[in-house]
Amino acid sequence: MEKSEHTSGSFQENDIFIPELEDSHKRHELRNSIWQNLERHALASKQRQRRIRLYSYSAAAALVAVLCSVSFYFLSADPSAGYQYYQTRAGEQKSVTLADGSVLQLNADTRVGIATDGWKKRRKVFLDHGEVFFKVARNPQVPFVATTKMLSIKVLGTSFNIRAYRNEKEEVRVKTGKVMVASRQSESGRIITPGYMVSMISEKARLNVQKVVAAESDSWTSGVYHYLDQPLSKILADLERVHRVKFEVSKRVELTRNYTVQLDKITLQEAIGKLELMGEMQMSRKADTIYVKASAD
Repeated sequence: MEKSEHTSGSFQENDIFIPELEDSHKRHELRNSIWQNLERHALASKQRQRRIRLYSYSAAAALVAVLCSVSFYFLSADPSAGYQYYQTRAGEQKSVTLADGSVLQLNADTRVGIATDGWKKRRKVFLDHGEVFFKVARNPQVPFVATTKMLSIKVLGTSFNIRAYRNEKEEVRVKTGKVMVASRQSESGRIITPGYMVSMISEKARLNVQKVVAAESDSWTSGVYHYLDQPLSKILADLERVHRVKFEVSKRVELTRNYTVQLDKITLQEAIGKLELMGEMQMSRKADTIYVKASAD
């Protein structure tokens, strides 16, 4: 029996145990045969391990690709996709008649989308921003659903107004009929009838219901703007959109101060005169910019 000693931790040819044979040639052939078989098994094992690693890398890469595509879908998916849009610029209003006969009156600086698919099963409208007065054609078999970024409004046949300008609370007023108003974060909602308004200041806030004058719900469509205890910031923002101007306000002017005023088909200069008398402020105009400062300045 032959046995060699070595200090390496790897397998060596001399590590093969060969029984004692009289024929040295046969003994040598037997050693070579065993060694070749061992090499083939080792090579096959290495190839299997390599394939497993390649499969693992490929599977991992595929998984990453899938996760990336899914993440991209959720991050880039437009919640208002699938809509045909109509919009107005500052100083512009527009009327849109839908296929079912419903009429949408768009106020200045407004963007609204009409669903392009499934209209015969559910009439869907998305108000991206701005203000729209809806006259909905009655059809009990096909509900009419209007959504904003925070609210969902479901009706059958009625007329109502949605205001959802950027950086403002969203408001829904009913002129005729009734609507169901709910937060898009909740399935429960409130039924609103003429003379009431629902507002929501943020996605996490609750719906706020208050009494209003029903006739004023669409007064802006006739050029009449009613403000009952409304902040100066809202009034100036409306004047900017309607008259295509920009207000630069001094820090000493309280934009959060509430005013009650009616601007009834009057010019910008007449509106400025009313606000100056009521708010202890002075306004001066240069081109399309109006500078507002406190009277004491």
